[in-house]
Amino acid sequence: MTLSLAMVGVQYYQQQKHQLTRSPSDWTVAMLQLEKITQTATLIEVTAKSAKFVTGADYAYPNKVYRLSIYNNMLRLTGESAGHMPIFVNQGYIVLKRQQSTLQIIIIDSIQRKWEYYLDFKGPPRSVHHNSHRTVIKP
Repeated sequence: MTLSLAMVGVQYYQQQKHQLTRSPSDWTVAMLQLEKITQTATLIEVTAKSAKFVTGADYAYPNKVYRLSIYNNMLRLTGESAGHMPIFVNQGYIVLKRQQSTLQIIIIDSIQRKWEYYLDFKGPPRSVHHNSHRTVIKP
């Protein structure tokens, strides 16, 4: 007995629809991009649900404010006013913790595996002030 191509597609979809990350390669690419963005960035504020940071002067988009946030069961990266890059989806528990200039990401997935990831930022937190035309970053 042979399975039709459509049946194989349906079986694959059923196996993958509850995956813990978007796909292994998507996750790897997302984490490498996140590391590149935060490499010279500075934390502004951290709560249990989000971390706001500003990119360094030598990044492709200097002094740009980003937010790493928990939304429903997903960890995502957004720009200050637009954008959306899912990093982890379908997670059971996600929390963010600040340890000086390091951000700790703790995740417990839907099958109770615990995962921790650390992002190191430069220097002490800075404050960000907005005026009508630009973002001003103060130490």
